[in-house]
Amino acid sequence: MKQRKCMNCATLFTPDRMGQKACSPRCAYQSVEKAKDKAFNAVTRTKKKEWRDNDKHTQAELAKKACHAYVRERDKLLPCKSCGSPADQCQRHAGHYRPSGINSALRYDERNIFGQCVRCNLNLSGNLVEFRKSLIASHGQELVDWLDNNHETKRWTIDELKAIQAHYKSKLKELKNASIDCV
Repeated sequence: MKQRKCMNCATLFTPDRMGQKACSPRCAYQSVEKAKDKAFNAVTRTKKKEWRDNDKHTQAELAKKACHAYVRERDKLLPCKSCGSPADQCQRHAGHYRPSGINSALRYDERNIFGQCVRCNLNLSGNLVEFRKSLIASHGQELVDWLDNNHETKRWTIDELKAIQAHYKSKLKELKNASIDCV
């Protein structure tokens, strides 16, 4: 018989019988195990993707990530909304005027989220007194009053979270394209 290449270790061997694809029983077993692992990993990947697509917590994190990326890009050249530090002096966060943990209805509302320096957002818990003064000066008392009102608790659905994510991704893309056109 003509020599063949082993499907597992790729060494040349002379088959003992018709249809033999491995040089030894050990290689045959290993190739079967590899095929099983490959099939298992494909199924597992598919299940993980389905789970990720239908997991509310994961979708909430992805929506938050998209929203905050848009706000950071929108406010990247503006000073910190709370302390006024220049944009080029420190890293920026997307800071909420009304905390997102308490006000779920305002969690993804860009009228509640502005660029803040890390110090104000993390160390000073938002530096809310200065944040409020700055908001009144730049956006008016009407917006601040609206933000200060009690808003209904919002229970986001998975579809709404996916829509928010898509919305802010498209806005970010438009914003980046507009900034490229200006250069």
